[in-house]
Amino acid sequence: METGYPRTIPNGYYHIITAANPSLGLDVAGGTNDNKANIQVWTKDPNSWKQRWLFIPCGNKVGQTIEDEEYQIALASDPSKIPGVEGDGKTNIRLSMCTKDRRNTFDVTYLGNGHYSIRKHASGLYLDVKNAAWTKGKNLQLYQFHDSDAQKWIIKPNGNAYSIISKCNGLYIDVENGKFKEGNNIQLWLGNGTNAQQWVFLPWKEQPEITALPSASEITYGQSLNESAISGGTVNTAGSFAWKDGTVRPTCADSESTRYPVIFTTADTDNWDTMEVNLTLKVKPAPNAPNMPGTALYPAYDKQSVKEVELPPVPLPHV
Repeated sequence: METGYPRTIPNGYYHIITAANPSLGLDVAGGTNDNKANIQVWTKDPNSWKQRWLFIPCGNKVGQTIEDEEYQIALASDPSKIPGVEGDGKTNIRLSMCTKDRRNTFDVTYLGNGHYSIRKHASGLYLDVKNAAWTKGKNLQLYQFHDSDAQKWIIKPNGNAYSIISKCNGLYIDVENGKFKEGNNIQLWLGNGTNAQQWVFLPWKEQPEITALPSASEITYGQSLNESAISGGTVNTAGSFAWKDGTVRPTCADSESTRYPVIFTTADTDNWDTMEVNLTLKVKPAPNAPNMPGTALYPAYDKQSVKEVELPPVPLPHV
């Protein structure tokens, strides 16, 4: 093998060198991007863009990687950010805050040969490469179904996340400039392995509807939330309420004013999500301060005066 010549170039490009004559490489005549430009063999030039080539993943080499289902698609590094649209009637895809509703879910369907369609559940429009463009930096959009490669996607596993690659051009769905601010554009770009191209597919779960809050039984100062029983409440699915952090010990100042988070968990966790609400509760004063000695002390016989009698320690207040 010849040395001193790169086998790969940064950003995923390759040089294609002839085996018969390693001094020659595959070259675009004139360095033009025009349709039907001539491809030729030319003296190799490691710095020439007209000799850099990209190998596009084939879907059938990847296969089916996730099940057909309704998903929220989110950034792997920050699942609170999802691909969304600018507003009602808009179709350009931008980074949005995740909301627990079906306005931003997608129906992902396996089409065979390693390709998927990604359809917005609420509108019925499909994730689409605008103008079927081949150029990096081009936008994504939502568009009516037309069964072209611009609406077919490879979902490639990448550790605990996925890359989403266009069948049309081999480019990756990418957050522009790697900036994860709400409203930032989502585009197509060369695969680079950064967090801007790592996505997770979160199966959609129905959201419980709590129409009447439960109540919490009163406790005495010094007790934890776990010692307060939660009862009642009206929800549209079977399940139970529990304190989010039952180790918290409220003070009397918190009584019927401070709100503590409670988690509702459904009996059918496969199809229903959890829901968080907040409750107050009554905190009664303790009848006696902790470790008070009572009405009498019985010191040892060797104690000669009151100051020699050791009193019980006063505990630190609960935080």
